[in-house]
Amino acid sequence: MSTTDSDGNIFYDEGDTNIVGPFGDELFSNDPAADGSGGFGAPIVDYINMHVYNGSFPLGPGLGLSTSIGSNNTMPYWSGLHVVSGNAITATWERDSSGSDYNLRFTMAAGAAGDEAYVEQIVRIPHSKAYTTVPSALFYGPTALIGTAGSALAYVTAQFLQSDGVTTTGTVGTNTVSLTTVDTGSGDLWSLRAYADTTAADPLDAAFLRVRIGLKRDAAATSAAGSVDVTDVHLILGSIFAYVTDLDDSATYGPARMGQNAGLLDIAPGFITHTAGSTAPYIRLDIPFGEVVLTPVGTGAVQVETFVRVKEVAAPSTPGSGYYSIYAKTDGILYGKNDAGTEVELGGGGGATVTVRTSGTADWTPDAASTAVRVLMWGGGAGGASGVCGGNGQVRAGGGGGGGGSFVVKDFQISDLTTPVSVAVGAGGAGGAKVGTAASAGNDGVVGGNTTFGTYLTAYGGGQGLGPALAIVAETGGSGAGTAEAGAIGATGTTNTGGLPASTAGADGIAGQGGGSNSASAGSAAEYGGGAGGGHTNAANGDQTGGTSLWGGGGGGAGGNGGISQNNGSDGGNTAVYVVAGGGGGAGGAVRTNGTAGTSGAGKKGGTGGGGGGGSSSATVDAGDGGAGGLYGGGGGGGGAGTSGTSAFSGKGGAGGNGAAIIIEF
Repeated sequence: MSTTDSDGNIFYDEGDTNIVGPFGDELFSNDPAADGSGGFGAPIVDYINMHVYNGSFPLGPGLGLSTSIGSNNTMPYWSGLHVVSGNAITATWERDSSGSDYNLRFTMAAGAAGDEAYVEQIVRIPHSKAYTTVPSALFYGPTALIGTAGSALAYVTAQFLQSDGVTTTGTVGTNTVSLTTVDTGSGDLWSLRAYADTTAADPLDAAFLRVRIGLKRDAAATSAAGSVDVTDVHLILGSIFAYVTDLDDSATYGPARMGQNAGLLDIAPGFITHTAGSTAPYIRLDIPFGEVVLTPVGTGAVQVETFVRVKEVAAPSTPGSGYYSIYAKTDGILYGKNDAGTEVELGGGGGATVTVRTSGTADWTPDAASTAVRVLMWGGGAGGASGVCGGNGQVRAGGGGGGGGSFVVKDFQISDLTTPVSVAVGAGGAGGAKVGTAASAGNDGVVGGNTTFGTYLTAYGGGQGLGPALAIVAETGGSGAGTAEAGAIGATGTTNTGGLPASTAGADGIAGQGGGSNSASAGSAAEYGGGAGGGHTNAANGDQTGGTSLWGGGGGGAGGNGGISQNNGSDGGNTAVYVVAGGGGGAGGAVRTNGTAGTSGAGKKGGTGGGGGGGSSSATVDAGDGGAGGLYGGGGGGGGAGTSGTSAFSGKGGAGGNGAAIIIEF
């Protein structure tokens, strides 16, 4: 036996009760069925979970699936379809791709500019103004569904209303997304919020929120047609504070609390006890200008009880006053930079202060507690010469490679120094400028600069590559710097002498001798001096590789021949090795291709030499440029030889790598 009232509510004599809504849908039943139905009905479940009635569209219009939604066939708890313009946009109730749930589908047929339609629901919001309310919709738009309507816009619009449910208050929130963008989302899904995160505060006099979900043609062509599904609509509610109860011992530890104030996010762990008014340190998170600032508020420091993984990056800009930056660079070394812009290498040697300079001139002042200092320096690498640009009736020579800078190291008692000490880093020499289109000899490179620690210590720069003569003759590359003298410019002939204390032309350097250069073999190797640049013979394919160095910079490789024949440039010299055959640095370029730049010594060795540019026998295609020498004194590669005539140039010489100074205090 049962009784049904005028609203359709059924009261069973045995105590069972079913409450139905205005659309005949079950709102509540205290007689759960075996299939899991009963309890709260679908509209109430959606309101509890999503704060919107029928937010996931479990209930459809009276005429069922795939029927047009409108004033005589409405979606339960939603009004509309409301047509803003035209008649090309319709809405239907459809099963989703899984076949088990339902979606609201907007479909746009061919029509007119300005076509637009939406559905609407007015939702009561909490009276407490400690909430932030943001409507959000999830759209589904695979390629097959959106058709040719990719430029159409799906949208969510929200407007707060006063207690009469009509008068507006606050600002309108609107956000759109093109159907093409929906298609790019993970699983062809796109979540869209009506309000930007910074403008979603509830007005003090708001009682309701009007939510509209719709589709408009916008930039889509009038012939465009397609559909998009709305899988659910929900409200995102934010409170002032969020609390998290302790998992293991809530009797001892109070809940953790998280809240935001003036743009700062505070995360406070559980109090030690539940004593009223007790406080504890907490973490404050700020994100100004793309940076994350983590601040411990209260006593103590930020403690890390495992390793910290730091990405290798380029050196950052100077930090603000009162701050200090710590970072790992791509050379694998950890550095620090103070608010004056001074960068130091952070080693693990019992608190030593390390200063690294790779350009310019600046004073060095030791820490007050330091008593000794070790200075390691490299001179600048020399620039390679450019190649010849000449007629193709004979072989034309590529430019000679630049010599590498030398390496020196010395310990000082700080009491023996007059501080501050001026530290000047030798610049890498510029490469010789390319020549053409008329016949012309190559241009010399520029000698590498000396690196100095006041008047106490000097690391000399490498000798520059010689611009080859128009008519090919045997010429050497620039010689490597020695520990007592800069390297010499390349010379016409078969050999050249490295920087002092070297004394034998063309010889490999030992101890502090610079590598001598040769025309008929690889640039000579060196120990503390720089490797010699590669030279060339007076025959085709006669360009030579740059010399190696154990501690100094490697020599640049010679540029390839052009004219009647063309060939590849030669490799630059390697470092941290003593190889008489040279090479192993930047690769020489293939014909008409630039040489590869040398690599940085990264504070552990000299930079490798740049590769020579490839030669060209074409009157319309330039020869390859020489590769730059690596940082810490690598010599630049020679430019390839070009062929004069219509429009071609020779390759320019590669620049030498800057020297460096590393100052370690103890």
